[in-house]
Amino acid sequence: MDIRELLLKHKNELLDVDLSCLEEELDTGEYDKPYIEGCRELIGGIRDERRRAVERTSKRARREERSDKRAGMLQEPSRSCGDISANGIAGDSNAIADIAAISSSSNARELLKSYIENHPELDQSFVEQHIGSLPGEAIDVFLELLTFDEVFLDRYFDVLDQAKVARFQTFSEEFFIRHYDDLSETIVLKQGVNSWKKKADRSRKLNTFLRLKGVQF
Repeated sequence: MDIRELLLKHKNELLDVDLSCLEEELDTGEYDKPYIEGCRELIGGIRDERRRAVERTSKRARREERSDKRAGMLQEPSRSCGDISANGIAGDSNAIADIAAISSSSNARELLKSYIENHPELDQSFVEQHIGSLPGEAIDVFLELLTFDEVFLDRYFDVLDQAKVARFQTFSEEFFIRHYDDLSETIVLKQGVNSWKKKADRSRKLNTFLRLKGVQF
């Protein structure tokens, strides 16, 4: 495996987990010291570049928001409801601006993942409150990273990426049966994260339902 060539030619396509795998390969493979050091330097450079990209987009979004406020396009949140409430509104506004800016970048998915992972306040409540303002790609990443309750999944089922719901979300057998026509049984039962995805762990009701649907696994 030519790790150096991979890092040089496909750096924008490599995920963080790919970089970790390449580091492991450098640790265990038969490569000379200068080659290993050069590859590690490239990996470090890729990570630094991604971190700086997140910082740049965040700063740009905040500058644009401040400019909008000065122009009167946005109103300052009222302090009459208390500082905590106002700070919450401002924080959400900043996060939405950041996410919108990041979503327009060439490697948006990885940048969004890093941003969301580093902002634990961006939870189900945030997504539900601002789902109409969030780019579709951002909602997809939220589905990959967070666990949403069934009330949320039911309420917004038609606007969510159903393949990602099937792959990354935890839900009940009843939810699966209810949305069976829209959820891929292959993804749910072979790639999903539910504790009942294996045949031996399912209820009799679900096994009977699947058998009637012609599902053999």
